[in-house]
Amino acid sequence: MRKNNKYCLPVILLLIISVFMSCSDDDSAIGPCNLPGPSNAYPTDRMTDAPLILSLCWSYTHAPSDTVLFDVYLGTANPPPLVDSMITDTTYDPGVLLLDTTYFWRVIVHCDAIDSVSSPVWRFTTRSTFVFPLAIGNTWQYSRTFYSHNFDPDSLAYFGSDTVFGNQTTEIERLDTLLGSQETYVFHTMWTEDNGSSGDGYFYRNNTSNGLYEYAYESVGGVGPPKVALSEGTYLLFKGMRFNSISEFLDWVHSRIDITVVTRSIQSDSIRYENPPLRDLAYPLEVGQCWVYRDGEPWRMEKEVVGIESVTTPAIVANCFKIRWYWDIDNDGVWDTDIVAYDYLAAIGVLKRQYEFIGLTITDYHSSDNLGTCDFTDVYELTDFKLK
Repeated sequence: MRKNNKYCLPVILLLIISVFMSCSDDDSAIGPCNLPGPSNAYPTDRMTDAPLILSLCWSYTHAPSDTVLFDVYLGTANPPPLVDSMITDTTYDPGVLLLDTTYFWRVIVHCDAIDSVSSPVWRFTTRSTFVFPLAIGNTWQYSRTFYSHNFDPDSLAYFGSDTVFGNQTTEIERLDTLLGSQETYVFHTMWTEDNGSSGDGYFYRNNTSNGLYEYAYESVGGVGPPKVALSEGTYLLFKGMRFNSISEFLDWVHSRIDITVVTRSIQSDSIRYENPPLRDLAYPLEVGQCWVYRDGEPWRMEKEVVGIESVTTPAIVANCFKIRWYWDIDNDGVWDTDIVAYDYLAAIGVLKRQYEFIGLTITDYHSSDNLGTCDFTDVYELTDFKLK
């Protein structure tokens, strides 16, 4: 006996339509529709003022027996490009992000290499202004290289040709209140050099609405300056001052020029207050910004953001504010041209600092005759960092 199938066809059509509609309602699905999408995204969708250093995070619930992998898409255009694939973690480190930039991102889930589903495209915008990263535990490690070059005449190349190598670590150790009311972060800076020299000191800084300020410093002292001797019977002249050794010149550089690095002279343990406080950075930080760092004591110093430059160091590659230092050591109202120094400042802190000391005169000790000139370069480069 033949069965009546007049109701079968509509039922089958209804099931097909139902399946089709269930798939089309989920624009994020790119495969079979039996997977949930990623959720609990951070940064949250349309978040503003996001930090420049963050991790993309999401959550995903699945059966313990499932093998789940993720593709991550991130960029400044929508749709964003693929930046990592087939990862097992539910986090992704995008590195240092750009200021005042909108990013788009999404995550695709792959389950047992069969099913896959995408999250929506989320977006977030980073903060528009730079603020130096202050948190207890933040640490920066630097290599240091100090060397002489550009001898004139070339026959003087034997002079002080040794290169000094060293390391410096700066860590924000704690909060401290100065003079009863001024809260500061205490930066502990420690340095060592390949000849056995070492030392450390403390700097008391904090952010305000218009800049990063240094309120005081404390030099614990050190074990001897670098023992890099001059050629016998010679000394250096620079800015009317005499230096009997490269050690003496380095001591002057770090105690009088680079106020932000540990002074090498042996001092007491007492805190020395800056009055007025030194303005390390001026906010908002932008190209063309110029500000007074030290106003005439012992000489005038200013800083200026002269550009933005990509900088490569052993620790990271990042876009940096290029900040030039200016000195008027002669107090003649004209910026010195024989000292050229730059800081390269990224979202994570200072990536690089470089000094050029130009045209030091090599002088005969007995006759006081000028034998020629040379330059010195002092470079600090970031080798590692940790931010809380």
